Amino acid sequence: MQNLVIIPTYDRPEMLWLCLEHLAECPHQESIQIRVVVDAHIGQPPTPTADIQAVLEKFPQLSLQVGYRTPHQFPGNSFNVLMAYRDAYHQAESEYVYLVEDDVMVHPLFFAWHQMQHETYPDLGCSIAVMKEPQHGHYASLGVCFRREMLKLILPHCRVAYFQNVRAYCRARFPPSKSDCEQDGLFCRLLIGHRIIWATSTLAQHVGWYGYHRRRSVRPIGTLEDRYIQVKHALANSEILQGHVKDFWDIKPLQLTAPSGTVVAQPSRLPRS
Repeated sequence: MQNLVIIPTYDRPEMLWLCLEHLAECPHQESIQIRVVVDAHIGQPPTPTADIQAVLEKFPQLSLQVGYRTPHQFPGNSFNVLMAYRDAYHQAESEYVYLVEDDVMVHPLFFAWHQMQHETYPDLGCSIAVMKEPQHGHYASLGVCFRREMLKLILPHCRVAYFQNVRAYCRARFPPSKSDCEQDGLFCRLLIGHRIIWATSTLAQHVGWYGYHRRRSVRPIGTLEDRYIQVKHALANSEILQGHVKDFWDIKPLQLTAPSGTVVAQPSRLPRS
């Protein structure tokens, strides 16, 4: 049985390159299928298909699939993420489904840690491979793992009414909440009452300082190789990185850490209010 990793991506092939580099360092690749799902938006620059294909060809050791979305009008990445989850739910041969966005880098123990959490807690809603911080709220799609059966929670919400106006949809169907309404906020609401485990060390790290909602930050320029080098250089140097960040000041230099002692994190439950 091959478990499934979903990588939603759009127009950052240089980030995808670095993301796949980290996944390639994880052991037991034979048990992992990686599905890269490439978004496309009406009225936006075309998807850099050639660069994405060039990145994928650099990793013959990985079991890679790629799918390209038909251009759509929905803002953000909720459509791409939730439709990828919907498709994964119907892939019956997978026991676990991981979401690793193209700007999330993982530690080599990423898969082993997640598997241990789910084996220890069979009732687990999901496990999240970052340390919980106040800005995360109750859930964050940062290196997250679900048992495939849990994804049935999102099936009723993979509909045009949600994607067209996520805020109005959530207000009409869920109790008042401080959570956002895009895909993270939807999961916050759906996972109320389910056990969630957060890592106690940095087994995944979000490093995307530019993208859908980060339009003012400095993007790398040049060829694919040039941009890849610029991203690696910035993520190794705090001063350079902070010079690029203009939207949200939450991106730090890349520093993944292995768990000390046991890798089993303490469970926590979401509040019902």
